[in-house]
Amino acid sequence: MAEMYLGRFLIRMGLVSQRDVDRAVAIQRDSHLRLGERAVLRGYLTEAQVRLILHHQQSDERMFGEIAQALDLLSAEQLASLQAEQQQARVQLGSALVSSGALSPDQLASALQSYERYRSERSRQIADEIAGTPHAQVLNALVGSTRLLLPRFGVAECKVAEVRMAPRATPGIEWSAFAGMSGSYRVPFGLGVSTLVAETIRTAAARASQANAPSTCGEAMSLFVRSVAHHARAAMPGDRVGVNAVVADAGDGFQFMEALIAERYFTQLRLELSIRGQPIAPGVLTVATLRDNA
Repeated sequence: MAEMYLGRFLIRMGLVSQRDVDRAVAIQRDSHLRLGERAVLRGYLTEAQVRLILHHQQSDERMFGEIAQALDLLSAEQLASLQAEQQQARVQLGSALVSSGALSPDQLASALQSYERYRSERSRQIADEIAGTPHAQVLNALVGSTRLLLPRFGVAECKVAEVRMAPRATPGIEWSAFAGMSGSYRVPFGLGVSTLVAETIRTAAARASQANAPSTCGEAMSLFVRSVAHHARAAMPGDRVGVNAVVADAGDGFQFMEALIAERYFTQLRLELSIRGQPIAPGVLTVATLRDNA
C-alpha cells in the first residue's frame, strides 16, 4: 500500500468526498502566507531581500528565518513575531473539513488516530525497504536532500510512497534530470516529475534569482538536481564526493539509464508530491550504484 495524504485517506475511508477535500484545501490556501510574504507586508523585508534569502536557501539547508537572521535582515524578535502570526493563521486540513461541515469534531478526532497509526506503520515499512537496498546510505542521503529542498522550490511536501528494485515507467512523468556523483561510489541519479512540478520549480527559482533565472523546465530541473547533489554529498560515504555533469530530458529519462542497467543496482522511489496542500502527479527518484564486482 502506498503512502497517502490525509485527504486521500479520508476519502478511502468513506468519510468525505473529493469535493469536500477540494473545498477544505481552498480554505487552507486562502489562509496561508509564506514567511517572506508576511515579512514584506509587515515592512520587515523588501522584495529584493526576500529574493536574496531564497537564493541562499537553494544551497543552504537552514530555514528561511535562520538565513534571514544570519544575514542580519531579521531580528530574533521580528522572526518570532512572524512565526507566531503564521502559526496562528495556518488552517489544518482537518479543521477546514470541520469548519466546512464535512466532518464533525468527533469524526475528525477518530479519523486522525487511525491516520497516525497508518502513517507510523507505513513509515516503518518504507524505512525497512530502503534499509534493504544496496548502498542504503547513498539512497538515504539523496532522499533526505530531495525532501528538504523541494519545498524551497515551491513543492510543499514530498513523501516516499513506494520502493522499487527496478526502474519502470510511471504515468505523468514528463521532465527528468540526472546528475553523476563520484566518491566511494559512482552514483548516477535522476528525478522525474510532471510538467506542473517542473514549472513550479522554474517559477520558484526565478523568484529567488532573477538575474540567472532558468527560462525552461529543463534548465529548472538541472538546477534542482544539481542542488540535491551538492546537498547530499555531505552525507555520502567517503571523504570526497564530486558532482559531475547534469543533463535534463523532456521525458521519463529511461534512455539515459538504459546503458547502465547491466552493471548497476537500481532503486527507484515513487514520490507523492503536494503543491499548496493539493496532491499532484507523482515523481520518481531513480538511483543507480555500481555492482560490487563492477
